[in-house]
Amino acid sequence: RLPPAHAISADARGLTRTRYWRIDPAHRIRYARDADYEAHLREIFAEAVRCRLRGTRRVAVMLSGGLDSSCILGQVQTFAEALDSPAAEAFSLTCPGRACDESRFVDEVVGRWRPVAHVCPERPLDWVAIAQQEASRYLDVPTYPNSSAADPMRVLIRDHRCGVALSGVGGDEWFRGSASVYADLMRGGRLAALGRRVWQDSSGPDFVGWRAAARLTTWPLIPQPMQRFVKAALRRDITPASVSAGFAGETALRRRLGRLDRDWRFADVARREILCEATSGEAVRALEQIDRSAGWFGFEERHPFLDRRLAEFAFAIPPEQHWRGGWPKSLMRRAFRHLLPVSVATRRGRPDYSHWVIDAVQAHARAGLFERLITADLGWVEPRPVRRAYDEMIGSGRRGLKWLWPLWAICAVEHWARVVFDAPPLAAHATR
Repeated sequence: RLPPAHAISADARGLTRTRYWRIDPAHRIRYARDADYEAHLREIFAEAVRCRLRGTRRVAVMLSGGLDSSCILGQVQTFAEALDSPAAEAFSLTCPGRACDESRFVDEVVGRWRPVAHVCPERPLDWVAIAQQEASRYLDVPTYPNSSAADPMRVLIRDHRCGVALSGVGGDEWFRGSASVYADLMRGGRLAALGRRVWQDSSGPDFVGWRAAARLTTWPLIPQPMQRFVKAALRRDITPASVSAGFAGETALRRRLGRLDRDWRFADVARREILCEATSGEAVRALEQIDRSAGWFGFEERHPFLDRRLAEFAFAIPPEQHWRGGWPKSLMRRAFRHLLPVSVATRRGRPDYSHWVIDAVQAHARAGLFERLITADLGWVEPRPVRRAYDEMIGSGRRGLKWLWPLWAICAVEHWARVVFDAPPLAAHATR
């Protein structure tokens, strides 16, 4: 296992790990016209997709109906029309009857490009059995529930003998933009621009909320020693209460959670936040799990928006190209008008697929996971805060969802620990 952008070599002297790439935090791209940014993006995006079509005659596009995957499908089909290049087969996971269902957008993209299309409606899953199976299969923590929910679609991709599947992973991280630009506008004394930006953002479904906007405007500008002092005064410990104090001390958890990569030098907050999100441990973990799941089903998943050229371009252009007038992904919407149905190019907000994680956590609770934690016996987890968090998640509506991902992390590590330490598995058939 390697960190991003690292390689390892072995010889008689042992193992050598080297870093072969990093973003230049000082690099900037400036054009006089919006059209120049759009043309530049179209050029490198086309190459990012083209080079990921190599080595296969049957390519799947995992089409959600969002901007990212819809752009990829359109680009693949454009190549197929003009060059000797494989046409795409579209594979979509839908959620009929739910607010997050994107079937309408999928249908419009398919109608625009006419690929061979396969739709896989979501189905009830035995979340406990799936997690147990994955922990045993990989000798690692199981995959996120909203990735496991796509396994029936992966079966379809395998059965249709597509050796490569393209996904829109990376589009949000690099091209959505960051509301942390509020702090940069404040630091630069551009108060009128800050007011306009927040007011425009407040009218759209992507607005972070007034309290969060105030925090994003001011908190990043406070020196880190003062931030630590304020957190200490408010008794806000970055170490989760569910992690035992002894284990946190043994693993230097507080120091590791509070550490920033000192190698990066940032002129602004927004770029730092974009890079931290795109290269975070959470992002790396998700990509590792996507990779192993696709491999298990017999194909390779490739991500055009994680192309280095696209990442460098997205990082270097002005933040207002990404988020303008209350519209995230503004540059993508403008540059790829020719690839997108109007309904997709102008859609706002993001679908919420948290129901899969809620179902998975509740299934594990019904199976008794929170009643007897092997990880508590090992001294890693404090069981009482875990049970309190679960009770709050169930009883506090939307406010309780802040515990959703921490609780899933505990479920995942619990499965891994039970496999590694040969403990009895949970009762299966806790299906929702």
